[in-house]
Amino acid sequence: MDDWNSESHGSTSLPTDAIVFADASKGQPADLHFPLDFVRDKTFLTGMTGSGKSWTAGLLMEEINRVGLQFVCFDVLGAHDGLATLPNVESLKPSNGETVNMKGLIDRLKREPTSFVIDISGLPLDKQQSLVSDYCEDLLAAQLGKGIMTVFEECQDFVPQQGKPVSAEGIIRLCKLGRQNGYGVCLISQRPASVSKDALSQCSVYMIHNLVNHRDLKAVEDQMGFGADKTQVKKLLGGIAAASQGEVVCYSPSYFREEGFFRASKIRDDRKVTHSGSNIEIKPATYSAEPVSPSRDLSPLPSWNDDHEMSPQISATGPQTFENEDFRADIGELSKLSSDTVSEDFPDLEYVAPSDRIRIEVNEPTLPLNTEETSKGMTNPLMGVGMIVAVAGGLYAVSRLMD
Repeated sequence: MDDWNSESHGSTSLPTDAIVFADASKGQPADLHFPLDFVRDKTFLTGMTGSGKSWTAGLLMEEINRVGLQFVCFDVLGAHDGLATLPNVESLKPSNGETVNMKGLIDRLKREPTSFVIDISGLPLDKQQSLVSDYCEDLLAAQLGKGIMTVFEECQDFVPQQGKPVSAEGIIRLCKLGRQNGYGVCLISQRPASVSKDALSQCSVYMIHNLVNHRDLKAVEDQMGFGADKTQVKKLLGGIAAASQGEVVCYSPSYFREEGFFRASKIRDDRKVTHSGSNIEIKPATYSAEPVSPSRDLSPLPSWNDDHEMSPQISATGPQTFENEDFRADIGELSKLSSDTVSEDFPDLEYVAPSDRIRIEVNEPTLPLNTEETSKGMTNPLMGVGMIVAVAGGLYAVSRLMD
């Protein structure tokens, strides 16, 4: 999204009593202006990767800051660190094993005009969910009576359609009960089908960038279909599937009632803060001009201690060490081995080709299936007569010898 940092179209100043996502005087197809009351609405922002979703989220928070209101962002991706360069915006980044004093944060929301970006990308998912749950409950209990928008990136991790983590109930309660205290919520996800319908049904504004997945389009259709012309909905879904970067369809029965609930435009490209979201650069394995030779050395081996247990001796300043000199010498010899010199390393080893090797056939003896069959064989009449004759013959031979 860095290529969006172009000069703005025109020099018309933005109104101080509106949150502006698009402005026709700046070159966008249509205005997307919302009153300040928007900060306590429930908004769902969606779009596939690269569609402009995170850019729009950043612009939302810039606009809230510009008009003097407050926001709290739970940033799962580390995409909004740059907002901390704005006045009255502070960044918090707990690492694994750390947490955030939510009561202290909410007290500062009450006493100060400060907004917060909470970068939770370094926390495991269960800790993220617990942190979000604590925040929602404490914010509702505080009843600050101020315009505060809470932004949840990757909200499907906190209010999923399947399962119910500890964060789900808190977010849904914040959506249902927050408006009377001035609290708004912005749920952000690239997968609408994975977000709880209980949460989505609370949203009064949908900002939809490009989507192509059938299940996601169906989930959006289900939410937008109420009270709208079905033919128009189908047409808009086609437009959403074909939208280019930055183009957005905004659905809101509250704000666009006279327009069939929809308005399409393109999000402003004149943000003050550089979007900090980034992707890992992927390079082919052969990108280096220098050929890489495979290593033929064996990996360092652990030491052999007095208890005859292998235990690694890890050193931060050098290679592993070994207490036994003979063992170290053996390792020195082993490290010289390679598949190229196997005939030199083992001169007495005779090689036999697979075709010349003797094959050993293994025939398993046939065993009786069970003892019952064996006992049945013993009851054969002919076998019984044979045994009697053999015993009698033996007794006769013994008697003749005694005579």
